[in-house]
Amino acid sequence: MGKSLEVIRSYRTRKRSALSPIIATVVLIAITLVAATAIGGFAFGVFSSTDNTAQVEVTQTSIPASVGIGVDIVYCSVSTGNSVGDGYIQLSNSGTASTTANSATFTYDGASTQVSLTGPCTVGPESTIYILILALPFQASSGLQYTGYVSTANGADVLFTGGFS
Repeated sequence: MGKSLEVIRSYRTRKRSALSPIIATVVLIAITLVAATAIGGFAFGVFSSTDNTAQVEVTQTSIPASVGIGVDIVYCSVSTGNSVGDGYIQLSNSGTASTTANSATFTYDGASTQVSLTGPCTVGPESTIYILILALPFQASSGLQYTGYVSTANGADVLFTGGFS
């Protein structure tokens, strides 16, 4: 019996090197939370990167057949103008970066015509500009279709289509 009492005493007096159960539980919970956050972040896109890009689209066109004929007069504005006989192409940017509209190309009656844009043609993030059309170098006919695209500084060609009213 003396030997077993000695073993018990030596066990109690030895320094323990293991973690206490409370500290072990806290460490396991912390590891679980970090792992769950990392997996959830990647699975649900919390850690996804965001690109600064312009996402420009033509949201509306209105070009009357009575638009002026002659030297092309096309410029950019933040409003539609409201002059009788003027046409417009509405550009909207739903992206997070700005871009500039450089030119517009119209295809009508089998021929394409490119026109340069004047004025402040920068489409900022979450904004809209109008390409106002006062004159084009061809005679339009009411009811006929036109197509075309607006070329932007970031290399995109934004398509549009419509009918002369």
